[in-house]
Amino acid sequence: MSWVKTKKDNTNDYPKSIKRARLIWTAIFTVSIFAIVLFFSVIIIRIQQSMLYSRLDSRLVELTNLSQNALDLFRMQTTDSLPAFLFEEGQSIQVYGPAGNLRFTIGERMPENLNVPENSRSEMNRDQFFRTIRFTDNTGETRTFRTYSRIIQPKLPALGELIVRTGIDIEDIVEEKSQFQRKVILFVFFFPFLSFIMTYILTGMVLQPVKDNYNLLRKFSFDASHELKTPLAIIQMSTGMLLGKRDKLDDSVSKKLISIDNATQRMDHLVKQLLQLARAQEYSETNATNEKTDVALLIKSIIEEYQPYAQKRYVELDLLGTTQKKPLIDKNILRMIIGNILENAIKFSPENRPVEIRIEDSKNGITVRVKDFGPGIKPEEQEKIFERFYKVDKSRHNHSGSGMGLSIAKEYAKKTGIKIELESEPDTGTEFFIKIPC
Repeated sequence: MSWVKTKKDNTNDYPKSIKRARLIWTAIFTVSIFAIVLFFSVIIIRIQQSMLYSRLDSRLVELTNLSQNALDLFRMQTTDSLPAFLFEEGQSIQVYGPAGNLRFTIGERMPENLNVPENSRSEMNRDQFFRTIRFTDNTGETRTFRTYSRIIQPKLPALGELIVRTGIDIEDIVEEKSQFQRKVILFVFFFPFLSFIMTYILTGMVLQPVKDNYNLLRKFSFDASHELKTPLAIIQMSTGMLLGKRDKLDDSVSKKLISIDNATQRMDHLVKQLLQLARAQEYSETNATNEKTDVALLIKSIIEEYQPYAQKRYVELDLLGTTQKKPLIDKNILRMIIGNILENAIKFSPENRPVEIRIEDSKNGITVRVKDFGPGIKPEEQEKIFERFYKVDKSRHNHSGSGMGLSIAKEYAKKTGIKIELESEPDTGTEFFIKIPC
């Protein structure tokens, strides 16, 4: 399988840290942009409202001034009407006596009760009495008017002090303002979704070099581990031949050969695990060879395979339970997952203590439990043990190993739908649960 094809198959197969970083930065940018847009939206609504009322208030003051000028110019008596050219459709002018009684009105009908509290007359004297009133007219229609009231002193002494209230029907303006606000609110409501999509794409573009480097690293791991197999095999074969003639060599030379052979074996084990990890990252359903697998028989063969290693460490392997279910799965991958977890359990199990392998039927498949009675794992480290090259606390550091076995198992499990969980307490041991779907 070519690397290009594998890369296309696993386009989204990146470490969780890259995916998490993309989501975090997307969320940060989305919230930041949304806060800025919300802030300016509120300002825009306030400005629009202020501009609307500013124009209305200016027109109301203008109408009031025109009313006073007309009273002075035409010497209108209080029972007469003002000329019609002073107002337009939707506007109203009312003239009240000093006691607040209506003298006459022209234009649109408004409530005839001035309803000015006594403590507000000082404001009227300062030309500062604007109000927005809502009422129901004779036809039952709800009307909204913006009004302005002011005390005026006509030049005709006979008229005395009058109160002029001008009004403009703002129902259309209120509707216009409401529509504008609804549009802004609708935009603000849908903007986070658009912002999330845009920022998600942008952060993906920013993180693309990281993804490319990650793919290069994966390719390097695969190629390097593959290329190292041949020289390591030659070194092992050469040291094996020399060690076969150890009786003819000096003791110092023999010791050096043994050291070289041991180091070569450790390196060979590391290279094999690197190659396994690279293959696990490339693994996909397209290259899977699924078949009905007898899990009980497979685990027995795995135990036989790891029995010499367990005996070397004085650890007993106990198989408990069985199953008749035969899940459709890649047998070699399942062997690798269970084998790596079993090897890990043997490695950290104390001498003369067993490692229990229990097979149980579950509702949706089969559960394989692997339990050791070793030092256990602290809660804060339980997620980290599946990271490559990670080794837990110093109580485990005296054991040989690359720290890749569990990461290989987790990588394959993620690709095949198998779930790996664990329960552990310090100084009481660790139990892994391998849940195989059927």
